[in-house]
Amino acid sequence: MAASVEARVARLEGDVAVLRAHADESISTSRVILDVLTRLDSKVDTLGSRMDKLDARMDNLDARMDGFDERMDGLESRMTTTERVIGNMERSLKRVEGDVAELKAGHIELRNLVAGAVK
Repeated sequence: MAASVEARVARLEGDVAVLRAHADESISTSRVILDVLTRLDSKVDTLGSRMDKLDARMDNLDARMDGFDERMDGLESRMTTTERVIGNMERSLKRVEGDVAELKAGHIELRNLVAGAVK
């Protein structure tokens, strides 16, 4: 029986050694995992900071686009006014051309009357 007890103790000591090796390996793996998680957390913080900066830039871009839209609306309004003014000027020019034609006809008529009266 003493041999059987010694065999059991030897076996238990072997099992304990294997468990200690597994525990050491587990501790080592846990440290690596903790290191990776720490680096990952740092990267997540960096990404969060970058996202905040991107959000701020997007807000700025949205504000600039709103300003651009307002300016475009103003330009469209000016274009409409300009087109209306050009149309009015074209009508006025046609009236002036008609008045000039009438004036020329009147001038020719007057010249003929004066020439007839002088004869």
